[in-house]
Amino acid sequence: MAVKPNARKEAAEAERIARENFLIMVGGNVKLFRERRYWTQDKLAEQAHISCKYIHDIERGKKCISIWVLRKIARAMDVEIGHILSDNADIPEHLFAYADIR
Repeated sequence: MAVKPNARKEAAEAERIARENFLIMVGGNVKLFRERRYWTQDKLAEQAHISCKYIHDIERGKKCISIWVLRKIARAMDVEIGHILSDNADIPEHLFAYADIR
């Protein structure tokens, strides 16, 4: 059975929107955990050994980050990768109360 061209376009558009929303959610979680530690983007970049511009773009949902970079960010902030990938409803409350002032 052939798929209609319009259906392909709709599926591609839905995929694009889902990807964009996911990147925005992940970036928002990175920002949330960073701010809970009272860290600047510069501090996170320094701790994760990546550029501040890259952190900025991730937090805005403008970069599709590799699993390696995600691991570096998670380790720098001492959080599970899964928490960064989760929607906020899945993040345990005790992680929101953490503040590491350095």
